[in-house]
Amino acid sequence: MVSEYEKTFPDSQLMSYVYTQAAQACRQKGDLEKLVEYGQKSLKLDADNLFSMILEAVALSQPKMLRGSVEERDQRLSQAENHAMRALMLIETIPKQPNEPDEQFQRRKAGLSGDAHSALGMVYMQRDESAKAIEEFKKAISLMQNPPSQLYFRLGEVYETEGRTQEAIEAFARASELGQGTVLKTLSDQRIEALNQKK
Repeated sequence: MVSEYEKTFPDSQLMSYVYTQAAQACRQKGDLEKLVEYGQKSLKLDADNLFSMILEAVALSQPKMLRGSVEERDQRLSQAENHAMRALMLIETIPKQPNEPDEQFQRRKAGLSGDAHSALGMVYMQRDESAKAIEEFKKAISLMQNPPSQLYFRLGEVYETEGRTQEAIEAFARASELGQGTVLKTLSDQRIEALNQKK
């Protein structure tokens, strides 16, 4: 549908947001390379497209997007960090929708901020800046209404790197609880078992 729209209305003012929808669809499919491609198209048309910015920041900071040379890896991490930081600034300026209750508006802003902080957590984790990564992951968790199990898993990984065994176990336990019926539950349980054996 995005391709059809692009051909039919190439000069549409909505094109940046149409690309955002394409990026979101790619995220759901797990196609991060294509997500980044659509995200870049979107941001080229509207540099302040908050949703594309956050999608890009999250995608670019994922381990599978950081293969390649050290230079490419650093470049992608810097790009992810810049997008996330810029997004946090823009979130403060987003307008409230007509008839949107205050609580819903604050929840919407908090959810977007949570995504941006989770991207920063991944950036700092990849750079081995553990203290910063922990701070960002905890901030993301505190802002999100339903934090995903992956966030707790990543937090557990950083705690484990830091030798903070009990905190790592607690984070993995939460990831296991939230990841019922997924591979992440199995991985979390394995990490908990390994850490308990270390103790």
